[in-house]
Amino acid sequence: ETLKFPEKHSFHCLLDVPVCQQGGYTVLGPKNEDTGEHCIGYRIHSDDSKKVVETGFALGNGVADNGYCSGCTGDDSAPSFGWVATVKG
Repeated sequence: ETLKFPEKHSFHCLLDVPVCQQGGYTVLGPKNEDTGEHCIGYRIHSDDSKKVVETGFALGNGVADNGYCSGCTGDDSAPSFGWVATVKG
């Protein structure tokens, strides 16, 4: 239910799981009120996933027990779930 509740997706699931890294990432658009799902705004292909992973590891909480992200280097104030980012390019 990632398209319905992206804020519940942990940094661990997004960044530590190899299938997510290899599959590329998606920038979500607004939520469709009829379906309750966010639309897909843009696909970041696997070639560009390294930059996404590096940025996520730098921003995510590497301390929290809940949703632990093994590669994240952020402190207790950093998020563990619901990564929101602005993508330019």
